[in-house]
Amino acid sequence: MKSRILAGCLLAFSYVPSVLACENGELYVGQKNSASEGYSLTTRFSTSGPFIFEKWQGKTHIWTVEGEFGCSNGVPICGLLLGDNEEGIDILVESLEASNGERFYIFTHLSQTLHSKYRWNEAYEVKATWHVERAAQEDQQVILPNIFRFESCR
Repeated sequence: MKSRILAGCLLAFSYVPSVLACENGELYVGQKNSASEGYSLTTRFSTSGPFIFEKWQGKTHIWTVEGEFGCSNGVPICGLLLGDNEEGIDILVESLEASNGERFYIFTHLSQTLHSKYRWNEAYEVKATWHVERAAQEDQQVILPNIFRFESCR
């Protein structure tokens, strides 16, 4: 029974073609914690290039983080690098389209990896451009959701 459910879940998704339909980039949204706290991801590239993450609280732009996205040999394995090669983290990325047409980027263990880095290495920090004054230590942590859903063209 479990194997049938798993097979059905796997068949509901397929790889998103590597052609972007949006001239100025695609906007994906990720939700975490509360409805007023939103995350966005903008990309203009299908197989390599920058991913731009932003955190919004209501209408206030909190921070921007840029990661480097890339795929090996025409897309079989894709990853995201946040930070540099020495202090950065490398995360596997899935680009999926559900059977109902919704498209997603799924970042394997991104949120958990960032939480772990902060917990065990107090000096660790994702390089972000802050658009507001930084407050308490907890507020300084850049934590991203694992799943972003396609919202619209930019």
